[in-house]
Amino acid sequence: MLNLKKLRKEKGLTQQFLAEKFGLSQQSIYKYENNLAEPDIATLKELAEFFDTSVDYLVGASDIQEPYNGKFMEDLSIFEIEYLHFFRKMGSEDRLLMFQLSKSLTSKNYHEKP
Repeated sequence: MLNLKKLRKEKGLTQQFLAEKFGLSQQSIYKYENNLAEPDIATLKELAEFFDTSVDYLVGASDIQEPYNGKFMEDLSIFEIEYLHFFRKMGSEDRLLMFQLSKSLTSKNYHEKP
C-alpha cells in the first residue's frame, strides 16, 4: 500500500492510532505501509474511506488522490467512464499527452463549421 504512510503522516496520525481505529495491530499497519502484507478488501475499503481517497490511490495504482465522485459519475456515459479508467491507468507523461491531444481536438472541433 504505497500511499498509506503518506496519507497517515499528512494527517499527523500514528501507526498505533490507525491500528486501534481499525481493530488491527500496530505491526499490521507497519507491514501494510512497507508492503510486507496486504489488508483484506473490507479493511482496504475502510482505509480508503477514512482517508477520503480511492482504493486505487491507496495501493499505488493511481496517482489521483481524490476518490470518484458518485454524483459526477452519474452524468457520464459508459464510454466516458471507460475512458476515465484508461486515463487513470496512464503514467503522468501519457496523461499530459492525452490532455493536450484532447484539448487540441476539442478546439479543432469547436472551430469547425457544421
